[in-house]
Amino acid sequence: MEKSSHSIESQNEVAVKKCPLPWWKRIGFLGFMFFFIKGLGWIGIFSISYIWGPEALESIKTFFTNLF
Repeated sequence: MEKSSHSIESQNEVAVKKCPLPWWKRIGFLGFMFFFIKGLGWIGIFSISYIWGPEALESIKTFFTNLF
């Protein structure tokens, strides 16, 4: 009887696991991804303006102003 209660406790301990990364590493990764995507967006805007000219930026600006 004692052995079966011990095995149930050990199964409960196995079921509850902590996240392998601390919270500050997860926030750091999310911050890195935010600025990485933001930087890619800026590179995309400058590439569009270089390829299609400044009128492309005006159309992008009017698109976003019409959204709000």
